Amino acid sequence: MYNAPSEQIAFISNGLKVGGAERFSISLVNALAERGHRPLVISLSDHNPLSHELNPGIEFIAIKRRFRYDITSSWKIRKILEERGIRKVFCVESFPLLMGKMALYFNSKVRFYLSLHNSLPISNGQRIRDIVYLSLFRKNDLAIFICRYQKECFRKYYHFSPAHYEVVYNGTDMERYHFPDHRFDVHAMPEWKAKLGLKESDKTILMVGRISIEKSHTDAVKALGHLHRALGIPAHLVIVGGGDAQLLADLKNLVAAENLGQYVHFMGSHSDVRPFLQYADLFTLTSFSETFSLAALEAMASGLPVSLTDVGGAAEMVSDKKVGELSRKNNPASMAASWKTILEGSYNREHISNFTRENFSQTKMIDQYERILRQ
Repeated sequence: MYNAPSEQIAFISNGLKVGGAERFSISLVNALAERGHRPLVISLSDHNPLSHELNPGIEFIAIKRRFRYDITSSWKIRKILEERGIRKVFCVESFPLLMGKMALYFNSKVRFYLSLHNSLPISNGQRIRDIVYLSLFRKNDLAIFICRYQKECFRKYYHFSPAHYEVVYNGTDMERYHFPDHRFDVHAMPEWKAKLGLKESDKTILMVGRISIEKSHTDAVKALGHLHRALGIPAHLVIVGGGDAQLLADLKNLVAAENLGQYVHFMGSHSDVRPFLQYADLFTLTSFSETFSLAALEAMASGLPVSLTDVGGAAEMVSDKKVGELSRKNNPASMAASWKTILEGSYNREHISNFTRENFSQTKMIDQYERILRQ
């Protein structure tokens, strides 16, 4: 049995808020702690609603900043790391790298590991800031990309080609999401379908994720209209997730304008989405910007075929055509066509779940990160 090193590893993040990068951080830290490592989690925010999900015994420190580039935050980081003799610092996203480097830039004994979770810049200003942050990356540091597409994006848009890098795909908890999940009776009418007044024969398209601009829920609603009117399939769209109140109001107005009120269902936020995954007919993402979706991996682990826009690492995720389809971003007709293919096709849920276990399990992901951190 491998004995974990006694050295402590610091993980610096923007904050433990609700989001894919934050969920990744918590899963990684908890798994490493369970394997005998001693992670220290440093948050650059005093707003950390997910901090309670860290395993008991994991040291957690929240640093309150008075403003974004508060230099005293870096001084606090340096003091924390020096007091504990930490020589390995794992930064989730580029801003924590900046704050960590401001604290330790001239300390060559500390190695930084940079985990990146975005791909295309959301604005020119953000791109320039990231280029500045990444310029602090030293030759002995190591970058970790979550798909090959992302690595090429950083080379092209951020001029970032590190000497040391790894590609480690996101992984999902197969024990939590695997199919068949014997906690669910796949032949029974689930509670959420019954509450919506749906029949067992009604086709349901599931979309899980926060309501935000880049997720492009408006395209999903327009695609549903195209599916109904042009392709003759009266499926239901089930949206799970909360988010921006104004975007939600605009989305509901669009549903009314498209005359789809009885076919689009807003379920709000749910801490456990497995009942939706087990009983839907397909999972979709209509994002125009995505890197490597954990929500899609959870759906695939549940054996649900997926329809994803061809952005980020989606093509790497559905490299096996027996697990799902790709569509063009910002193109509701293309999305609807991919939904039609899945709804009228034959997909083996056990094959999809096994494919996910083989390629994108959380265990495989943790093994790779543990190997990297042992180096």
